[in-house]
Amino acid sequence: MGAELDIVIPVYNEGANIVGVLRALSREVKTPARVLICYDRPDDDTLPAVRSNPDAHQGLPVEFVKNPGRGAHGAIMAGFSTSTAPFVVVYPADDDFNPGILDRMVAVGRQGCDVICASRFMPGGVMQGCAWLKATLVRTAAFSLYHVARLPTHDPTNGFRMYSRRVIEQIPVESDRGFCHSLELLVKAHRLGWRVGKVPALWYERKHGASRFQVLNWLPYYLRWYRYGFIICAGIATASRPRSCAARRTASCGETRRIKPRRISRSRADPVSDEWPKIKSRQVTTISPWMKLIAREVEFTRDARPEVYHAVDQLDYLAVLARTPDGRIPVVRQYRPALEAFTWELPAGLVEKDEDPAKASARELLEETGYPARAVHSLGAPGSPCTGRLSNRIHSFFIETGERIADFKPEPGMTVALKTPAELAAMIKADEFVQQLHLGALMLAELRGLLTLPR
Repeated sequence: MGAELDIVIPVYNEGANIVGVLRALSREVKTPARVLICYDRPDDDTLPAVRSNPDAHQGLPVEFVKNPGRGAHGAIMAGFSTSTAPFVVVYPADDDFNPGILDRMVAVGRQGCDVICASRFMPGGVMQGCAWLKATLVRTAAFSLYHVARLPTHDPTNGFRMYSRRVIEQIPVESDRGFCHSLELLVKAHRLGWRVGKVPALWYERKHGASRFQVLNWLPYYLRWYRYGFIICAGIATASRPRSCAARRTASCGETRRIKPRRISRSRADPVSDEWPKIKSRQVTTISPWMKLIAREVEFTRDARPEVYHAVDQLDYLAVLARTPDGRIPVVRQYRPALEAFTWELPAGLVEKDEDPAKASARELLEETGYPARAVHSLGAPGSPCTGRLSNRIHSFFIETGERIADFKPEPGMTVALKTPAELAAMIKADEFVQQLHLGALMLAELRGLLTLPR
């Protein structure tokens, strides 16, 4: 089973700290994870400290990643390039007190957040022992970006941050100094309308070694993205305080509000030189308890007449690829009024409001097939069911089941069957299994080595 979380740790002579950090990560992190130690030089004292203490990270894979350049930024970018997991976190090499929050951050990511901030300045967070100049600058930036620019996190400059796979792969990093990428990715993701979550975190001044954080040298590079946050975020914020990642998805019935533009500038000289297309307004109309219709006015170029585009907003979808103890895959057949036909599909459903998607997948599997979940594995960050007409996400999971519960009876009108991978492949080739979202889940499972369909 592949890692769901890659932990990127940039190091520079962290031999006195790294063993304790790895020991804490191994003890506290339950999410399937891998550690990427990103270093500049082969004589870095971090490397022998890790190699001579394998017991410190027993059960937690550790890999060394050579920075092709020099400095913290290059080390982190090398870690990003090496990472393959659905979630990636940049983690401090001297932090043995926060490993316990990584599982919570992953859980927030599973709910659809693309950036998960470890926050020192929200309730439950702590920052102690910080030098006065750094503390003043960090707190001032945090206060102004949250309360004035309405960026939806209390701690926008913290380099300790988790990202979804699509942030790593789809948002280009223009920064080339220090930890500036953290603020850059945050404001760009927010501009795209991607969800931002937060978890309280602790920060204490390091006990061993010197920090690589260069306040005055990196300040001009941070200011670029600080300004970007104000220009973009202040122009798109609503009148109310930023809402949580779950609550931001819809407005109330009939409400019209401005929302954020959907493209990122590619200009290195001016990060806001390209501001089109623009969303001029959004009208949300409730059709039923399960569906809303969104009408967006889109301005594609300067002074162009806005055009109206419609989309449907629903609860997030679920797709569940399960494997029973004897290696077979549960599939269900049911009537779909939208197609006016019966279809074979994977077990599926909706994520209820405030429900954890992983728990929802286990619930749907049990309700539709009678198989309880023994182990639930995410197949990646939430995807888009239809980029042209649907505003929700789809969460795909691979579940190893237990034995079927006794006296199980399928829901009325639903047929449950167990198929071997070869039988399911034959159904796909015969056009008997045509649900494209579920074919995508099968592909994700194959890419992660969880399933092999005969060709």
